[in-house]
Amino acid sequence: MVISGLKLMAMGMGVVFVYLTVMILLIQFTSTLLRTASLKEENEQKAAATPNKSAEAKQDKSKLVAVISAAVQTHQSKS
Repeated sequence: MVISGLKLMAMGMGVVFVYLTVMILLIQFTSTLLRTASLKEENEQKAAATPNKSAEAKQDKSKLVAVISAAVQTHQSKS
């Protein structure tokens, strides 16, 4: 009676161990897939945003040049 109880306990613990091991492996696999997908998406977003930032930087630079030119002309006209 005790022996069959121990066998049942060992079998139950084995089933739970296998189930938990499979669950952990599936979670790690899913995490790897999602991390890869999110990195690809981030790279695509960065690539798409880069030309816009360059255009904005050129506009900001041209505005800065215009402001500096106006300041220099104002200073020279006062002298």
